[in-house]
Amino acid sequence: MKKNTKTRGFTLIELLVVIAIIGILASMLLPTLAKAKKKANRMKCSNNCGSLAKAYTGFATEMDNQMPWHVASDVDAIMSYNSDYEQLGRAKYTGKHGSDATYNKTPANYRWMHWWHSSDIRFVLTNPLIRGDLQNVSTILSPSDPRMKRGNDFEKSKGQLKGVAPGWGQYNYGNQNAAGGRCHYVRTDGGSYGHHCGGDALLGETVLISTRNVFTNWRGIKKDMPRGWIYGANPRTTGGISATTHSGKNWAGTTYKAIASRWLGAGDENVKERSYWQSMAASWEMKGKQHIISGLDKNQGNYATSDGSVKQASDVDWTAALVKTAEQTGGSTPGSPSQLFSKFYR
Repeated sequence: MKKNTKTRGFTLIELLVVIAIIGILASMLLPTLAKAKKKANRMKCSNNCGSLAKAYTGFATEMDNQMPWHVASDVDAIMSYNSDYEQLGRAKYTGKHGSDATYNKTPANYRWMHWWHSSDIRFVLTNPLIRGDLQNVSTILSPSDPRMKRGNDFEKSKGQLKGVAPGWGQYNYGNQNAAGGRCHYVRTDGGSYGHHCGGDALLGETVLISTRNVFTNWRGIKKDMPRGWIYGANPRTTGGISATTHSGKNWAGTTYKAIASRWLGAGDENVKERSYWQSMAASWEMKGKQHIISGLDKNQGNYATSDGSVKQASDVDWTAALVKTAEQTGGSTPGSPSQLFSKFYR
């Protein structure tokens, strides 16, 4: 007897049932997959914090255990940047360096700006000792922070510096033309992290690097470093950070109100940061939406300390780390470490 091997097709009802089952399974799996991806991105982000901390401590190793904001010699600080500018073929700069006559005694192929090259992350990252360790500018972009990808891509393709790691320093201070202004920096939306100027190579538990989704609510106390004062010359990129809510006076004697720093997330879009310039509040005012990282929720952030330890942190962890940093003594500067923090924003 011949066997009938003809295959029966799906009826419309059966097909609809299969589609419905697939839809149910997808609705169950997609949130799980999204959560897993978010977790993996945060792990990569924390690894980036560690890489940045390693680059900064590598700089310190080459500079007598001094972070960029601690370097005591004007000549050492200026010349640590100069190899890149020699690559651009520029003549020695004959104008004034910032911020006083001492700096003007050191010729260089660029203009040294003490208040930026010492503390502003956009300038500090262009140092060949740091940039050369990081190499690709993609290392300062968190996979949790797609908002900054466009700026980072521009930095990669339009970066002007040609030395140890090309693709950094898109913008040129004083003039946007390469033949004009005299020092390059990373665009403000080029990265996902910030550095703490309380980070000290001699004090391993001080906060050094973190994700940028934090409060910096005042222009910051002017801190006397071995080479001179540093402060937030641009309060949008470099300002004060505090573990506690308090009032005080900044370096200019102006009263400020500092709130406790915490990890920002969805719902903080309209939270305002307070500028020290009361008369310029509209011009300098910052809002939470400029600092939120979409792949990190409230109460979530990553940071690294000067000894290279990396932590995926909650607000409690972050507060404890900031308190410990502020209470450290005996490092590279007299008294407690600086409370300045410099970060990217968009």
